Amino acid sequence: MEEKKKTEATYEKKLSELGAKIDSLAVKIEKKKGDIETEYHTQMTDLKTKYDETNMKLKELKGSSKEALKDVTAGLDKAFDALSESFQNAATKFRDKEKDKKE
Repeated sequence: MEEKKKTEATYEKKLSELGAKIDSLAVKIEKKKGDIETEYHTQMTDLKTKYDETNMKLKELKGSSKEALKDVTAGLDKAFDALSESFQNAATKFRDKEKDKKE
């Protein structure tokens, strides 16, 4: 059971850190609201949806048995990968847009 608790703690930390980054990006985008396209708001909605899906997978992990740990963590890894990729894409587009404005 110790392995399961460590796994839960690891994923909780990762999700919390990524959630903070998403929130930070959302604040930056919100400050630029008048200057940016709807695309950013769509991306933020997508990010929040993926965050919620990942959080649901984390809840599944917490409710799973030790025997199901491997299967549940595989699904959680996929959810984290999708969330991380979406965040990186949104952050990169936002930074590129800001860079283009300065040039």
